[in-house]
Amino acid sequence: RNSQRDSWCRYVSSITSTTSPRQVWSRVKRANGIYREFHLPVFKRNGTIYSAPVDVCNMLGDTFAAVSSLESYSRAFQYHKQIAERNNINFNTRRLFHYNSNFNFVELQRALYQSHNTSPG
Repeated sequence: RNSQRDSWCRYVSSITSTTSPRQVWSRVKRANGIYREFHLPVFKRNGTIYSAPVDVCNMLGDTFAAVSSLESYSRAFQYHKQIAERNNINFNTRRLFHYNSNFNFVELQRALYQSHNTSPG
């Protein structure tokens, strides 16, 4: 009885304001015995089923490569990218460029709030 109470106290103490709802529900399911171990994903593409780890990894790699390819971007972005990449980057400079400027905690929170747990990167 004491061990159950101690276990419950540890569980409740592990939940903080930064714990995501996904983590909370995962812990609730685990506590209720509905937690399932991770299973290797199975994917289907063009009628073919992929379940071997190497096949799944290769398929994911191909998918990420396709999403990241230049063809996935608008013409306007492709043009901007082409112009920007003409400039060589000097990593030894002491000049402060906008992409290296400091940001505050509120800006970080805003960026995290606008992202999702399925966002790439």
